[in-house]
Amino acid sequence: MRSMTAVAIGIAGVLMLAVIATGSGRLTGFGFGWGEADDNGCELTEEPSEGAEVMVRAVCHWDNVPASRLQDLLGDPALHEQFFSNLAKSSILEEAGGVTKVHQVHQASGMSDREIVVEYRVEEVQGGYKYHWQKAADQSANSGNNVVVETNTGHWEIVKEGNGVRVGYQVRYLPGGNIPAFLVRMFQSAGMQAVLAELRTTAESSTVIVRAN
Repeated sequence: MRSMTAVAIGIAGVLMLAVIATGSGRLTGFGFGWGEADDNGCELTEEPSEGAEVMVRAVCHWDNVPASRLQDLLGDPALHEQFFSNLAKSSILEEAGGVTKVHQVHQASGMSDREIVVEYRVEEVQGGYKYHWQKAADQSANSGNNVVVETNTGHWEIVKEGNGVRVGYQVRYLPGGNIPAFLVRMFQSAGMQAVLAELRTTAESSTVIVRAN
């Protein structure tokens, strides 16, 4: 049986595709107010619920990060496995009517892989774009070899701001399986901070990101 420490580390990784635990284990703010900005220029908050499912949000202000670079990275979900470190797979199944169906496999140390089919769409907003995803009703493309993610819905919002960009991020995620609710909630903050750090590091680099063969 895996130790509770190993499971906890795994949860920190799997929550919305983040492996590197960079936070304190709790959000800087609770409820509907924003906390103080962290070292990555992001303010985090959560909207509590009765169970493990919590909506977590962030607003970041990143100077000298081109909005166009972030739009290129987030606009193609097939690229996401190249920079979100616990996305083992992000494969496009179908594109129709402005909706892209994507099969994802989430991996993290200390727990079994998760998989899910999500629907991904892009919305133009004032000054930028919003990238929405939600769990698809049809999960038949899953392999059946992994636990299916119970809940995964959210969005990115990328808006040009001065010489940089404002990044909005919101996600509601439950990994599925027998994961204690208190562990899911405990590591929401670390998971969110990690995925934001990975996105910013990639956006600031000169590395050309292409689809895997």
